[in-house]
Amino acid sequence: MNRVAPQQLGAQYAESDGVLLDVQGLTISAGTGRQVHRIVTELDLRADRGEAVGIVGESGSGKSMTARSLIRLLPRGVSSQGSIAYRGREVASLSSHEMASIRGTGIAMLLQDPFTMLNPVMRCGKHIEESLRAQAGRPHTKADLRGEIRRRLYEVGIEDERIADAYPFQLSGGMRQRVALAAVLAGDPDILIADEPSTALDVTTQKQILALIAQLQASRGMGLILITHDLRVAFSMCRRMYVLYAGSVLEVGDAGSIESQPLHPYTLGLLLSEPPLNKRLSILPSMPGSVPSPDAVARCCPFAPRCLWARQLCFASKPPLVSVGPGQASACIRISEIQNEMKAARAGASTSEHISIGPVSADRLVAVDKVTKLFADSGARGQHVALKEVSLDVGRNESVGLVGESGSGKTTLARCLVGLERPTNGRIWINGVDVSSFDDLSRDNLRQVRRTIQIVFQDPYSSLNPVRTVGAILIDALALHEHGRRDLKVAAADLLERVGLPASYAARKPAMLSGGERQRVAIARALAVKPDIIVCDEPVSALDVSVQAQILNLFRTLQQELGISYLFISHDLAVVRQTVDRLYVLYRGEIVESGPTATVLDQPRHAYTRRLVASVPRADAAWLQS
Repeated sequence: MNRVAPQQLGAQYAESDGVLLDVQGLTISAGTGRQVHRIVTELDLRADRGEAVGIVGESGSGKSMTARSLIRLLPRGVSSQGSIAYRGREVASLSSHEMASIRGTGIAMLLQDPFTMLNPVMRCGKHIEESLRAQAGRPHTKADLRGEIRRRLYEVGIEDERIADAYPFQLSGGMRQRVALAAVLAGDPDILIADEPSTALDVTTQKQILALIAQLQASRGMGLILITHDLRVAFSMCRRMYVLYAGSVLEVGDAGSIESQPLHPYTLGLLLSEPPLNKRLSILPSMPGSVPSPDAVARCCPFAPRCLWARQLCFASKPPLVSVGPGQASACIRISEIQNEMKAARAGASTSEHISIGPVSADRLVAVDKVTKLFADSGARGQHVALKEVSLDVGRNESVGLVGESGSGKTTLARCLVGLERPTNGRIWINGVDVSSFDDLSRDNLRQVRRTIQIVFQDPYSSLNPVRTVGAILIDALALHEHGRRDLKVAAADLLERVGLPASYAARKPAMLSGGERQRVAIARALAVKPDIIVCDEPVSALDVSVQAQILNLFRTLQQELGISYLFISHDLAVVRQTVDRLYVLYRGEIVESGPTATVLDQPRHAYTRRLVASVPRADAAWLQS
């Protein structure tokens, strides 16, 4: 096997009009002097005109820093070395003025969160106008600009002309991303870098945005570099893929080939960690540990510390990226030996199925009866209906799912259950106690309810005090319900071990932990009061797919060992398939369908449920056209 030259990768796409971007030996570092830390090491990448290229990997792999280096927008204190050639011109040698002329018109970037791209005090049309004015030969009269702005909005599916006069905060997340895309494309770039463009969106809006990007890329003949941690999204969008891990490329190849036969254990791990929509597995395959810093694995295979097939030679030196077939390369030195074992592991994971669901418990822990929640609305109607006569129940030792898009009312219901909101009408009982108004509860009833129900939020970092240690956070929770107990430190250590963390983590602060570790701490805090039920509000949507699998397995283990019930709130149907026994579908504040999870997902009756099922990403291009 021979080391791969970047020109060889993708050379089979001879129909392309030429190389737009050619990156060789890109190394990104942070710090100066002796305190230099590697972020990306010796990365080669190529993108041709009209070609869609994917860069996939977990958080911390260096994807976003790679994207920013391509347009010379690295943060202060971060620098890059190596060659970045845009249409044959070396980007590093360009002056600031020359680079500014390329940024937006040659290479444009669409970020994950449109709020970071759109000025909150600038009207949407103004964002597009600024991109238009930056180009020579564009219309500059007020009437011409207005007409061009209208055309650009229409191109991204916005037909309402009033959106041009709206502010970003007045729009939904999907609409903001459309405006951001219109502003980015107003420069008519050769290459669009899309950095997790749909991660912050619910599943139906995600599909709309991805389909729009794919359509515009094809119609414009534009190059696309898609950065994502979701392999299914990458497979549906991209022709060629780079798998990045701890700052190193571990596999490169045709998207179809990688999906059908991954040639690196890390790529296989990502594929296996994706929860399937069509069946429930007895256990979700997951990779142990988390992504290390590039410096920690600089002298060995970066994935070796987490790899099931690692041997001593994998730790002896860092393996190069070498050709293993037409247009395919891998940085695994054992791939020829373990390829059949990897195939067997994938086949075994797909047959590990658990179908049987126990009977619904007659002992209801939570009962919600015709709950309506109204909020004041600044609009003409005066009130916004967040929930409309919602009824559901959760039995003891049962997992119940609540699914729907952003704005459907899921989180509002969760907040009503734990006393953070008060229903306008309707009743809520928790373990027999009427909690429709937490303010009216006696001290004893309030204490009983707090011990019965706890909540885990989507973002563990915002729910954990950043200035306190993990141990102090857990001790605070324990002290509220363990009066007179003196060994709270021991109890905190026990909680950490219960959620799969070492007791030594008690001395760390949240900022020192990974996203998955922080979520484990949040779960440990919820367990401190020994609750009967935990409300899980999008608890894995902010996590990488491999960490997501770890947390979902943890939830299942805790239920088996402690008999905990869950109300699991999510917009990801593949996730709820693995976690819940029954399912409620919420649409615009109303329950439109409910029943056993398999029945609802396999035989959806309501049109909205069918739309949710169809929006779950699939690893083929036909998904975007369906």
